[in-house]
Order: sequence, then structure tokens, then C-alpha cells
Amino acid sequence: QKPIFPLCDFTLVSRARQEKTRLVHQTSCLLQQITMASDPRFARDNETVAEWLTMMLADSASFAHVVAGLTAANLYERLVDGVLLCTIANTVTEVLKSEGTSTLANKLELIDIRADPALEGARKVSEAKDNLSHFLVWARKVGIPDVLMFEPEDVVLNRNHQYVGGCLLQLQRVVSKLGDRFRLGKVRVKKVPAVSTATTVSEAVLDQQLNEVPHILVELGAKGVTLYPDAAVGMREQASATVAMVAPPGSDATFRTNLLEDKTLVLKAIMQDPFNVANYGKYVIKNAACTQLVEFDLKPDKFVSMPGTIELRDSIDKLMDKCHVTLTCTHTADPSKLHVGAVFLEGFTDSKGRLAVPKPPCNASFSVKVDPPTDSHKPLSSDCVFYNEFVERRFMIPRKLFNRIEVVLRWGGVVQDLDSHVFTSDGRHVYFSKKEAKNITLDKDVTNGYGPETLSWEVESGVKYLYVVHRYSGGLLCQSDAIASFNFETEAQERKIPNRNLPDALWWVVCSFDGSTGLCEWLDEFSESVSFKSEPYFKAAAAAGAAD
Repeated sequence: QKPIFPLCDFTLVSRARQEKTRLVHQTSCLLQQITMASDPRFARDNETVAEWLTMMLADSASFAHVVAGLTAANLYERLVDGVLLCTIANTVTEVLKSEGTSTLANKLELIDIRADPALEGARKVSEAKDNLSHFLVWARKVGIPDVLMFEPEDVVLNRNHQYVGGCLLQLQRVVSKLGDRFRLGKVRVKKVPAVSTATTVSEAVLDQQLNEVPHILVELGAKGVTLYPDAAVGMREQASATVAMVAPPGSDATFRTNLLEDKTLVLKAIMQDPFNVANYGKYVIKNAACTQLVEFDLKPDKFVSMPGTIELRDSIDKLMDKCHVTLTCTHTADPSKLHVGAVFLEGFTDSKGRLAVPKPPCNASFSVKVDPPTDSHKPLSSDCVFYNEFVERRFMIPRKLFNRIEVVLRWGGVVQDLDSHVFTSDGRHVYFSKKEAKNITLDKDVTNGYGPETLSWEVESGVKYLYVVHRYSGGLLCQSDAIASFNFETEAQERKIPNRNLPDALWWVVCSFDGSTGLCEWLDEFSESVSFKSEPYFKAAAAAGAAD
């Protein structure tokens, strides 16, 4: 009698199944990588990791070659042998042990990196796994939780990029807390034997060695001049006695010093009128003996600078054509070329909402007046400064609203993705994953930088609103140049993110709004929590209302 099932070679079946499983796994990994590669947020996280790894080793003569040519595109290929990650670990360990200021240094040991070019095949894979295992042990000691760890095979087999990338992104955050020299966006101080002069770029960085004055790093920009001391011995006294500022003629800027907890000395420019062109130009830092230490050119922030082309859009990103635009000079660096009160430009925006601006004959400040062609939008009055060059800048024309509020979020290129969130006291929450709720809408989620994103809601009596901005990926929140433009029924206001030394901030709590009273309270608070809780704010508001 024949068996119901034909006899077969089970060994061959097992091998066939193994081969099928292997092919399915490879296909799954490939599809996963393709899907993630098309996700702009994942790509930007990879760029952040690659930039941070490069920053950590680029200045080292011994290890610069390890990160040479490293990009987001080849990041995971460059991690395969584990050498790059172990080198990062050893760099952090050596710095912490040399400084001797962190108790963590006693827990860390240098990794014996294995990198034998003669090895091939299985031996090469074994060497890579050994390097990666040592790195993961080090990462746990630094403070990376097991839930965020990857397996050595993930790197060796070039798979599960989301786990590897997530772990390295968390490592960047944790290590950045150990000191400014590990922080992305900060330039480490180098000892330079001679004092040089800065060029006219707002992001320029000068490294100086100043005899008995602590080593300083100067960060230029309209937000102020930040000095990062190499040592803090006597810094509080030297902050007032050693450093003095010489400003351009006609400047109303004053500089205040403050020594932060992390031994950062901050000189902040306080301007009565940031649109006064006289505030920009050559500034000189001198010591008590009036010896010139540093000279630099302070440029206006791009959000007050004049664009080469005026582009007008409304709060829902609609192009505004046929708008009447007038630019009038309010301050001038050379009255013989352009006098105060002169109409520099008058014209109408084209079908793309644009009007070209000719180059002024000298540095100057201008008032900008825009009259929309219909009564559906409000007239706009703004200002701008021309200082040597144009910038890219848009102007928003506020819509006329009735019993509604619109908030337009824009930001700079340092941070790739900021998100608008609005919470209500009755439990609603609108953001990129939930763009609509009762009487609240978010127009879109911009993930490639700059914005704009527009949140709008109908004001309801008895409801309190909390508007918050979240840094989703890339860069530092407080350096994002974020601006939230509020269009209320009777007025429009802009709120710019405060420039604070909070590298781990993830949330900017902008304001609360009471639907019953119509009052807006500006908060400008920050949170480092991964998830944001709005309940404490509503409870505090309720308690304050009960007290009143």
C-alpha cells in the first residue's frame, strides 16, 4: 500500500526552508531600508548622527581619517567593523579622565580596538562583533538604556537601521550633556598663539589665546556675543573687569555679562531697536588696559534683514498677488546716498506674490508697508535692515478673523523638523498625527525645515488653550530661530524663541490662552521630557483663577 504522502529527503527540505527564510529576511531588510530611506525624518536623524560623529573626531590628527567622507548615505556601511564607534567611545573616555571632573570617568575603560587588515571572512566578522560588543558595554555605562540598544549583528549584517540609528541618536544626546566639546553645534576651544580678526559672517567663530585672560570662543550674531571660557577661575570678577565693548557710532546696543552654571560666560547684546542699522558693524572686545583682543562684524539676524525679493503669503500659505508694497528709509549709514524718509521702493507683487528689491546704495533700515488688494486680509506694517547683503525672508499677511486664532510656525535650517501642538483643558490635542479635532485644525506637517505650519482654532468660552512647539529632529531647539506668528481677531503678534543655554530642551511652551477672558499669557518655558504633559499648566491656571 502506497503511503498517503510520498517519501522525500527531509534534509533537502530543511535546507530549502532555511534558504527561503534567508531570502525572505534579506528581502524584508531591503524593503525596510527602502521605506526608511524615503522617510525624511529618518534621513535627517542619520544626518545628525553623521555630523556629530564627524565633529567628535574631525580635529584629531590621529583619528580624522576614521570619519573622513562620512555622510548619512554611507553611515551604516562605515559602522560595520565597529572601529568608528569604539574610537568615539575612547575619545570621550580620554577627555573625561584627563579633565577629572566627572565621576563617570572612573567607570569607563579604554577599548582595545581590533582592526587587523589581514583578516577576511568569518574572522573579520568575529573581529567586528568583538569591537561592537565592547562598544555596547561602554554605552551601557554611559547611560544608554537596554531598550534602546542594538545587537552587534544588526551592524555587521547592515540591518535594523532604525535600532542602530535610534541608539546613536540617544548616545549623542547623553554624551552632549558631559560637556560643550561633545555638543553638536558647539565648536571646541583651541589654543591659538596669536589674535586674529573675524570676517563679516554672523556664524564666524574665533579661537583666541589671551595671555592671562581665560581662553574664549566668540560666537557672533544679533542675539549677542557668547564667550565660552576654558577655565572659570576668577571668571565672575574678570567678566566685568577684563572685558569691555567698543560699539559702532550711533549704536544703542549695550552688553551685559552673565556666568552660567556650566561656566559659560555670556555677553548679550541688548538693543533698544534691532532694526536700527547703526547697531550693526565693527565691535571690539578690549581688556582693562584698553588692549584690543577681538574685533568682529556683528550682522543682523535674518529675521530682521532685508530680502532680495519680497515674497508675500498669508497664514494658510496662499500667495498674495496684487499687493501694494512701500519701503521707506528709517535709518541710514550714509545720508548723502540715501536720506531718512525717502521712499526707496514702491510697487505691486506679481502672480507669484513677489516683488524684486534693488540693492540700496548704502546700509540702511526700512519700514515695510503692505496693502492687500481685498478686505479679506489685514494691512501689514513691518521693518527690515539691509547690511551688505540680502537674505531669504517671507512676510506673512494676516487674514481677517472672527472669533478665531491662527498661529503660524516658522524656523531656521538648524532644526529640520519642528511641530506645532495645541492642548485644550477639555482634553483635545492637535498635532501632526492628529490634524483635526473639534474646532481645531493643523494645515500640514512640514518635515524639511523652515515651515510654515498653521494651527487655527475657534475660540470657545470656558476652554483654555496651551500652544507648544516640539523639536522632532535635528539641531538644538533654542538655536532654531523659531518664530510663532499669532493672528488674533484684533491684532497680530510674533513670538521668537528665547536664546537660552538649554541644549537638551525638546519643548518650547509658548503661551496659554483663556477662551472666556480672551487673555493670552506668554510663558516661554522649556521642557526636556520626551513626552509633554499639559495637565500641570491647566491645573495651575485653574488654581490661579480660583485664587482671584
